[in-house]
Amino acid sequence: DVRLATATLKSPEDWLARVEQDGAGFAEMVELSRAESADEMLLMGLRLTEGVNLDRLAALSGLAPDPAVIAELTALGLAELTADGSRLKAIGQGRYILNEVVLRLSASFKPAPAPAIDGSAEA
Repeated sequence: DVRLATATLKSPEDWLARVEQDGAGFAEMVELSRAESADEMLLMGLRLTEGVNLDRLAALSGLAPDPAVIAELTALGLAELTADGSRLKAIGQGRYILNEVVLRLSASFKPAPAPAIDGSAEA
């Protein structure tokens, strides 16, 4: 249940020597905090045309962006929610200023609501 950030050796020769010695070519492996994991999911997910799955983000990190910030980004035409509200997408100019969109969402993170006992989301 731990997410890791990894970096590999840049030189193919060094990478191969490390793989032969250790079984992997990692130069660095760092455990990510929940907030770092959520930031990474936003950063990578919003680069995709299908966007980031907010339910998955909450399940894996325990964090969720503030709905007011999502509404603000949507009103500015920088992001949109899918019809069912499960995915957030960067659109239009939001794709060009994605770092700012991610920064605003990340700064608004709050603990995600716990799912109801029957598995459905709480109101």
